[in-house]
Amino acid sequence: MVHDGELKTLHEVMTAESPTGRGWIKCMIRISSEGQVGADFEYDDADRWSHTPDNYKERMRE
Repeated sequence: MVHDGELKTLHEVMTAESPTGRGWIKCMIRISSEGQVGADFEYDDADRWSHTPDNYKERMRE
């Protein structure tokens, strides 16, 4: 299980290594039913991946 402190550390490391010096503002971690794990990072759009009752199917496809 990933803990909040580990995500903060990941954010700090990625920010320090970023050519722009900016960190991501959102992270989506995907875990499939087969146990595969992936992550996507958003650097600009604070509303990306916002979940609502109307868009949950779109978020699942992402």
